[in-house]
Amino acid sequence: MPKDKRIYITLAVDMPDHPKLAALTKGQCWLIVEALMYCRNYKTDGVIDAAVWRKMDTKRNREAVEQSRVGINLATESRQDFDKIAAEFRQKTGAALPNSGVFFPDYAEHQQTRADIEAATAAKKAAGSKGGKARAANASYPKPDPEEASEGQAAACDPLKQTLKQNQAEVEVEEEKELSTHLSTPPHVSNAPAKRRRGLQAIDAANATARFPAVHAFMHDYVQASATPIDQKTFAQIEDAITPLIAQGIPGQQVANGIRAWEASDSFSPTQIAAFVHKAGAKASAPSGQGKPTTKALGHLASAERLIQARRNA
Repeated sequence: MPKDKRIYITLAVDMPDHPKLAALTKGQCWLIVEALMYCRNYKTDGVIDAAVWRKMDTKRNREAVEQSRVGINLATESRQDFDKIAAEFRQKTGAALPNSGVFFPDYAEHQQTRADIEAATAAKKAAGSKGGKARAANASYPKPDPEEASEGQAAACDPLKQTLKQNQAEVEVEEEKELSTHLSTPPHVSNAPAKRRRGLQAIDAANATARFPAVHAFMHDYVQASATPIDQKTFAQIEDAITPLIAQGIPGQQVANGIRAWEASDSFSPTQIAAFVHKAGAKASAPSGQGKPTTKALGHLASAERLIQARRNA
């Protein structure tokens, strides 16, 4: 609900039971309320000019309010009482009390005085000016990247995460050392042509995946025996194709023969390797003549033998 910006006065809920109002009628009590609203609206600190007071309600009701001492007629007040009231008025409001009119002595205890209103207004202006200067100063600086700021704050405020990241990095380094010990790059790789060397490096990168050693060994020998360089994408696709085949227990020689047949075919997609491997198995079971094996075929057979040996040792 939006805040109401109208001007208000403060009234206690037990006001009708106050002893000073016990002898007053409802109309006379309402005259007091109207007088308080006038003082707050015009910031008179509880003083109503005599001419204004004479126009409020009836003479009978005004005189009843004055007799109850809720409102004091300053023109008829004794000098001694007037001086005392004027001193208290100056102390509460910082202003001089006029010599005529009607004064409500309890006004400053329950309502905002002119000094209170001016102080609150000045405080709001100062706060607004300060906020405007701060916004202008912030606008003159480049805004930081929210992602960088959030990462920096998270790193600064969460040392536990930093420790976990450091431990994870150390574990990864140890895992890489173990893989490189198990399937190290051959010594002659540094002397190989650049494209061949990149293909062998792709093997080492693939060693970080969750393949079992037999697949790594097969792919490593496959790259070495290949007559043409193999890019990393094709390498990964071939490895994906043969992994389930070796996992199914298909002999390494059959897998090598299938890849050889796939290389000699017009098919460019490694996803067809499985079909060629199965065909190679069917062809091997059928009686047929066999010619002299090529160097590449011998490499595949050697690879198959290593795969079989690896599976036996696993």
